[in-house]
Amino acid sequence: MQIAKATSVLVNRGEVLSPHLLRATIDNGDSFDHQTMSEVDSRPPITGVQERYWDIALEGMRRVNHGVKGTARRSFTNMSFQSGGKSGTAQVFSLAEDEEYNAEELAEHLKDHALFTGFAPFENPEVVVTVVLENAGGGSSNGAPVARQLFDLALAEKEGSEEE
Repeated sequence: MQIAKATSVLVNRGEVLSPHLLRATIDNGDSFDHQTMSEVDSRPPITGVQERYWDIALEGMRRVNHGVKGTARRSFTNMSFQSGGKSGTAQVFSLAEDEEYNAEELAEHLKDHALFTGFAPFENPEVVVTVVLENAGGGSSNGAPVARQLFDLALAEKEGSEEE
């Protein structure tokens, strides 16, 4: 939740929005009702940051997903919109100085966690997605594909409702 909120603050250039937690989705046959949990208290905006610094960070995230050397570029090809993201990996345990990490030799519960956070569409962000997959390995190879599917679902659902 903290990663998603931090991503939202960056995307909104310092404005701190309260997150909404989804409690349930109820199928009504031809539509869905979404029940959310109560909102969290708001915080004051982050001020005093020059616009160019927000731009640099956001452009870097765009390049993660769409740049020629972006770590998550494979998951974000053939999109109808641009997005931004950051992949990561969280170690479950510390290695000794002379030790090497070998996922194939580790018990499942000791493998790295995959992290990915992102937003879409790039020009006018509407959705922030943060994925944490326990013991799944790299964020770009495992977390980014899940985020892509969530972006496609959220924005396709919105596009479909605008056409009606």
